Amino acid sequence: MKLRELIAKLQDIEARQGGEVIVDVGLNHDEDGFCSKTIEAIDDVNFEAVVMLHGGNIQPAEGVSLPPARALAHEVLQERYRQLHEEDWTPEHDDGHRRGELARAAAAYALSATGQYEGSGVPVAWPWRGSFWKPSTPRRDLVKAAALILAEIERLDRLDARAEVPA
Repeated sequence: MKLRELIAKLQDIEARQGGEVIVDVGLNHDEDGFCSKTIEAIDDVNFEAVVMLHGGNIQPAEGVSLPPARALAHEVLQERYRQLHEEDWTPEHDDGHRRGELARAAAAYALSATGQYEGSGVPVAWPWRGSFWKPSTPRRDLVKAAALILAEIERLDRLDARAEVPA
């Protein structure tokens, strides 16, 4: 898909769904918010797949099928989005977990996928109240684990960014 086609498709979705669709292709922006000369220069680049955020869901663009590895990554990102927006586990909330709780929760879900905790209740590694422990299928537990790993990496990146800002 060409960049101009992508932008037109996103603008069409925006018009039909009545929301804002933000296009960010990692370019430097001019005062109008877009670098049109750069778009002209890269317009003949084909985009293999597009993932869009609209209506509260992360979905592949209409007519786009993701390769298996990208579909898995997409599923993990969708779970991370669910944690943020449905469970309301905000970055500020995550920043309060300074003792490895997010990583321990990820480890607990990953071990759950192996059958390690089957029928044994809440694992010792689980850092929170037992009511938050919700194992499912091995595959679903691994997706949750991966999303929690992303949350911990995001937390560490925010911590590093704050440390780099001069007082």
